[in-house]
Amino acid sequence: ALVSDILMLSKLDESERAGDREIFGPAERVDLRSVASDVVERLGESARRAGVEVSVEGVASPVMGNARLLDELVSNLVENAIRYNPAGGRVYVWVVPQDGRPCIRVTDTGIGIPKEDQGKVFERFYRVDKGRSRDTGGTGLGLAIVKHAAAYHAAQIKLESELGKGTSVTVLFPA
Repeated sequence: ALVSDILMLSKLDESERAGDREIFGPAERVDLRSVASDVVERLGESARRAGVEVSVEGVASPVMGNARLLDELVSNLVENAIRYNPAGGRVYVWVVPQDGRPCIRVTDTGIGIPKEDQGKVFERFYRVDKGRSRDTGGTGLGLAIVKHAAAYHAAQIKLESELGKGTSVTVLFPA
């Protein structure tokens, strides 16, 4: 997983440096609702083992982009929402346009992120709870991939979190 994540980030870096969006292939029409449904289905067993319920709501929301990168973006958000949620927790994935723009929001009832860490969580290898990082798994690169995949699609990311209450990450795509 670590090698795969590093390769993905390397390719995203190269794309940004060269200004070459074709490095991942030509842009295609991708439905965010379908991507979200596929991700939730694929992560269903992981959520069941963790005792976390995951749901998807919303409408078809087409964007021009790369299906693989969009899958990575949504997968990393949902995996984190499951991983940092207690048994009995919930993860909600909403695909609902906002101000006429495609939008995906992943909200959880998990442990939350302290205010002082919220600006750093999208950095590579940054861990909020260093003591638990071995227990929770992951590479520490998931949110860095989210940040770069969003930038690749010219999307904006908004993070809202409260300790002990959960986290919500919104990715807003261009119209």
